Amino acid sequence: GVIFFVASNWQEIPKHIRTGIPLGTTFITLYLGYFFSYENNKYPILGKSLLFLSSLFWGGSIALICQIYHIPSSDNWLVVLLWAFPILPIAYFFDNKYVFMLVSVLFVVWNFLYSSSNEMANYYYPAIVFAIMLPMAKNFKVGRQLNIIGLLLASFYCPFFEYEWLSLFISIGLLSYYL
Repeated sequence: GVIFFVASNWQEIPKHIRTGIPLGTTFITLYLGYFFSYENNKYPILGKSLLFLSSLFWGGSIALICQIYHIPSSDNWLVVLLWAFPILPIAYFFDNKYVFMLVSVLFVVWNFLYSSSNEMANYYYPAIVFAIMLPMAKNFKVGRQLNIIGLLLASFYCPFFEYEWLSLFISIGLLSYYL
C-alpha cells in the first residue's frame, strides 16, 4: 500500500523528498545490516543479507536520482562506476562476499560499457583489478575467479578494437599474479 501511495503521488512529491526516500532507505538498510551483523550478533546472516540489499538499493538510488533530475544516461558506464566504487568498502570492511561478487560483476560491466561508449580500451579496468580487486579476494576463491574471468574477457575484447598491447599488459599481469 505504501509503494502504491508513493507511486501514485510521485510527481506531486517535492524533488528533495523524492531524493531522500531512496537514499534514506539505502542508509537505513545499511545500518540495519551493520546492526544485525556486528552490534547484535544474533542474526549475522540477516545482517549480511541486508548489507547486500543496501548495495542493490544504492544502485537503484543512483538510477532514480538520475531520473528525478533528468541527468542523461547516455554515459551508462558512469552510473555503473558510481554504483561500484561506494559499495567496495562495504565488501572490504564488512567482509561480505556477495557484495564483493556484485562489485566484481559491476566492474566487468563498467569495462565493456566504457569501451563501447568511448570507442577505446578501458585502461583503468586492469589497473583497478590488479591493484584493488585481486588483493581483496586473496581468501575468496570465487571472487578471484570472477575477476580473472573479467580480465580474460577484457583481454579477448581488446584486439577487436586494435588495442593489442592492452591484451599483452593484461596477460603479463595475470602471469605475474599466477607466479
